[in-house]
Amino acid sequence: MKHAKPPRHPTVKVVLVAFVVSIVLFGAVFSTGLWRDYRQAEDPAETDAALGRVYTVAVFFRKTVDELSGAALLTIDTRQMRITVHGFSPQTEIGDRPLQEQYRVGSLYAATQLAENCDAVLSFSVSNVAAFLVYTQERLTLTLPEQVDILPAGECTLTPIQVADVLRYEQWSTGERGRADIHAQVMAAILNRYWVDERDLEQDFKELTALCDERLHISQFEAVKDELYTVAKHNDGHIAQTESD
Repeated sequence: MKHAKPPRHPTVKVVLVAFVVSIVLFGAVFSTGLWRDYRQAEDPAETDAALGRVYTVAVFFRKTVDELSGAALLTIDTRQMRITVHGFSPQTEIGDRPLQEQYRVGSLYAATQLAENCDAVLSFSVSNVAAFLVYTQERLTLTLPEQVDILPAGECTLTPIQVADVLRYEQWSTGERGRADIHAQVMAAILNRYWVDERDLEQDFKELTALCDERLHISQFEAVKDELYTVAKHNDGHIAQTESD
């Protein structure tokens, strides 16, 4: 999907690197330029010191070309080995306009409204979230706050299509807050389930290149491979936690 993009600061080179999910999806996309600048500032013998930064990654889930189902902002702390996921509905007021209107200007623009110093942005169709879960050949466990069509409230193990249906669902009794919360929960569940060192992260990245809106390259994965695997080794199934307003 093509978006109009506002001018970027001339000293910052934003390059997308993803591992999610993702979907998001390990949902993590990093700025290669920022990683390079940080490493060059370190002594060559202290490359492990790169673990100790906090990164923010904006992930958008869209229903159609320019219509969001929701979004999530990931705060990845590589010192504490912790990921915080904050959800947003399309109608969440960001600045002086709803997030949906910010997104129509461009995914990068919307990301900078969510976090002024956002390191990277990733955008997926809801259908491609399901496609990634099909690729993993597993289901996703979520806790639904209320019944969604034929799905009961409480803990449910959902098929990829059911996950997509939940992401599209709009009739939450808690309104826009409910939409925001479910997007945060889906993102956290994907990270907790699939950002683990038992998986072939490189192959997962390659799969993402065919699913995300922005074009990704294997060189981007290689640039942060060591850090991605280090975080994965610390994932005990609870490395990502949701955060509510």
